[in-house]
Amino acid sequence: MRTLHCAYPESVGEETIRQLAGDIVTQLRCWTGLPFEANLVPYNSIADATEQLRRRDPATVLFVLDQSPAAYHEVAFQLNGWRVKRVTEGTLSEHYGYLISGAFDKKLKAVTNEKGQSRWEQFITMTALDVLQQMDAIPWRYNQSAPYDAILAIDVGHDRRHFAVSLLICRSSGKTPAFGIYSNVQVKPDTQKSSINDVMLADEIVRLFQKALPKRFDPLESLFVLRDGSLCGDELRGVDGGLEELVAQGVLVDRTHIDIADFHKDSLKSVRLWERLESGEILNPLEGTCVMLNDRAVVVASTGCATLSQGTAEPFVLVGNGRCRQILDGATACFEAAQLNWGSPGVAQKLPLPFKRTDEELKARSAQEIRRTR
Repeated sequence: MRTLHCAYPESVGEETIRQLAGDIVTQLRCWTGLPFEANLVPYNSIADATEQLRRRDPATVLFVLDQSPAAYHEVAFQLNGWRVKRVTEGTLSEHYGYLISGAFDKKLKAVTNEKGQSRWEQFITMTALDVLQQMDAIPWRYNQSAPYDAILAIDVGHDRRHFAVSLLICRSSGKTPAFGIYSNVQVKPDTQKSSINDVMLADEIVRLFQKALPKRFDPLESLFVLRDGSLCGDELRGVDGGLEELVAQGVLVDRTHIDIADFHKDSLKSVRLWERLESGEILNPLEGTCVMLNDRAVVVASTGCATLSQGTAEPFVLVGNGRCRQILDGATACFEAAQLNWGSPGVAQKLPLPFKRTDEELKARSAQEIRRTR
């Protein structure tokens, strides 16, 4: 839906909100060439705002909130099914002040309206990019070069209360669908273990593919399955069961090339990559650099010296578990998926998009659960 609801406390001036909502909608129209509109929702309490919004069909809301984490949890809990982009009242006030009164220009060593306008436009651009993602729009994609039509990511929340699956489809434009990103989150009954029940996992994999594919579709001919951490318990049986059902439904063909690997976002012992120049200078590696540890494990630096201004690049590790023919193919696919950095295009993103989505979904669901147990 192309209506952006903008909920704001009555303490914030309507002129400020109209400027914010109007500029964001204008930016969305410019990027997409499609019509968008804004609906202003003033409120005097969070309960008042959520009550007004719940009278409407779930959509995307730009919510102006204070700094309190409880406020965000309250909104996430009350607006189930809504896509929420949060802007703090302080941040909005600061940037609107730049627009009205100007900002300090370090080069000119003076406050100028031009600098203030630039700061405001940058704020609008970054906010609009987040809103665009909340609306499930695809700003850009890459052309498939790795030998996979799709990447399936499996993730478990840090509290082991939920698990998430995310599917990224990226293949030639002649196939249907050619591109898409889809995610589901489910409650995990056994919170004592990291493993996911194999029957639940199989059912959720099938459900996710059914959600992603239209009535008429071209079967997938290759698939890369990733598990955050390691497949444990009977999860491999669950993955195989789900894939067998997809073959039976015609989603996958019998000859579908399927690789399975473990994806390690972090490690107990920090892993770092360095580029040593002939002059002896030590630098971060360039984005996309990888090191083969052996024929089944590879370290990949998806961030690096091109965009990293401070600190060291934090790589991820891929480990084949006997079901991955070429681990370098998987490394290439993961690095390319990390380039789908729609929220902050000027900075490299560490995680492939499917894992970024599972992280976001699990955090949102955790926020709802925190609010429920208060």
